[in-house]
Amino acid sequence: MCSENSVSLSEVYPIVCGLIRRSLKVQDSDGVIIRKTKDVISDELNRRYQPNDKKTACSTPVIASLMDTRYKHLTFLSSEQRKTAEEFLEGLIDEMNLKRLTDTSGHDNPPPKRQRRPSGIDFLLSKSPDKPESQDELELQSYLLDKSDFNKSPLEWWSENETKYPCLSIIAKRVLADNNVCVVTRSIDINVTVAHYDDAGRLSLS
Repeated sequence: MCSENSVSLSEVYPIVCGLIRRSLKVQDSDGVIIRKTKDVISDELNRRYQPNDKKTACSTPVIASLMDTRYKHLTFLSSEQRKTAEEFLEGLIDEMNLKRLTDTSGHDNPPPKRQRRPSGIDFLLSKSPDKPESQDELELQSYLLDKSDFNKSPLEWWSENETKYPCLSIIAKRVLADNNVCVVTRSIDINVTVAHYDDAGRLSLS
């Protein structure tokens, strides 16, 4: 997977959810060993990545998927999770603007922020264009309705559309340019392929 040119952090949950719901789904024709193997791997992926947890919608990989034109509709998540992810992204945009206003005004008491769950992607919030909040929300809705060119890499698409979506492009470029993504995606490959039985007949992952 790391040999592909367009491997991105945004692919983590599409891959995990696809494995759990399709590749690892037990079939009537599966033998006992195959069934046990699928169950163990599926349970492990659910434990590690928690794809059905509402908090997952605010995680860095999911926000990266939302910023990836190939996965922006988040069809691999529930409708509630999709709404949560979009609201969280709106919160990031708000905070970007508030931070810029605070930095430029020099006031000791900045305006109150919209409450949101804390996350490891606060590093995204360093700069922002100077635009009203309503325009930022329209920018997000316009992006979600935009017909994407799936023949281009996400970073290339954002480079070509940064003028159209100046605020979102800041977040997109930062989450999609994570150089450590191969470690995450390779771990998924290993989890899926390395399964064995010990001497007592118990199935485990190594």
